[in-house]
Amino acid sequence: VQKLNSSATLSKNTGILSGALLKLKTLAAATLFFLPHLRRWLKMLSSLFRSLKEDQREENKQKRKACKKKNHEALIEYNSYGVPVGKGRNDLRSYIGVIIRETISILLDDWRRVPLEIKETLWLHFQKKFKLSLKCKSQVLKWMKIASRNFRSELAAEFVLPNKDDRKSLRLPPIEYPSIKKEYWKLLFDKEKSKKAKVKRAKNVYNHRLGSTRYGGMLYRKKNKSGVSEREIDRSEAWLMARADRDGKYASDVTPIAEKINDLKSQIEQGTFQSQGSHAILGQALQKQPNGSRVQGVGQFITPSMYFHVLDATELARERKMYQESFQFMFAQLELMNAWLNTYNNTEVGSSNFPKPKTSTGVQIDNDQ
Repeated sequence: VQKLNSSATLSKNTGILSGALLKLKTLAAATLFFLPHLRRWLKMLSSLFRSLKEDQREENKQKRKACKKKNHEALIEYNSYGVPVGKGRNDLRSYIGVIIRETISILLDDWRRVPLEIKETLWLHFQKKFKLSLKCKSQVLKWMKIASRNFRSELAAEFVLPNKDDRKSLRLPPIEYPSIKKEYWKLLFDKEKSKKAKVKRAKNVYNHRLGSTRYGGMLYRKKNKSGVSEREIDRSEAWLMARADRDGKYASDVTPIAEKINDLKSQIEQGTFQSQGSHAILGQALQKQPNGSRVQGVGQFITPSMYFHVLDATELARERKMYQESFQFMFAQLELMNAWLNTYNNTEVGSSNFPKPKTSTGVQIDNDQ
């Protein structure tokens, strides 16, 4: 019985093995038959995937170009003073900084020494790339000046001053800035200029909290949020807004100025103080009048002549309309007078007792002639 059982099990296992071998043979034959076709199909799928990937890459590239072009062309906005504001302003300033680092020599520590041809070429480049208006040319030139000065200050603070006692480490320019020539790097800084910069920086008091956006960005956001123009906000109010934290509180050195501003506002309501022109609330609170280059509380590039002596755009439009109506009325009156004179000349008038004038040849001339 045991032998019979073992032989039955062996025959069963043999049948299973033979069935498996038959399946393997069938699979191998099918594989050999379909293998050339499978290779061709894989090549077709690979080429199709590669072409789709290239098309997607090209499409993304075109989208990036279109987005970049759109950002350059559409996001430059201007406030009522003609100063660039908004997101495009920051993009423009960043781009100016990159170009200035590559084109302006670090030895030109005075912007007035930069040739006018270079300044004009740079302005035309920025104007074409960002579609800038001609009214912001002076601001762009000032940004170029600031970018050149900031680059020199950055090099001094990061590389020169920390290694002033180790001159060997300053023999070569930084690797991060390959555009700097070796001979220029050796002649770059001296100690007196760094001392002057520290003295100038020490004079800055009542520091604001605006960061890189400054007054222009703050007033621009205020205008978009509440619809109040920058010309409608008093300088003292803007000055306090720039120095308040998120809770509306001021630093210890700003608090006395804020109290003085509030006191002057109450005096205006009582009629004991008049805020007019440069004799305004902020000037009295700070005991500092606007100088020849800037006005406190309104931001960069806004000079006293722009702030105190330039009419508002709506006022200019109103006056322009009034003058146009006056000219049209005068033109209509002149047309009536010309028509009346033509009618008068065509009518017969009584003869005159005065003799008719004679020419050099003695021929009399009619009055009509």
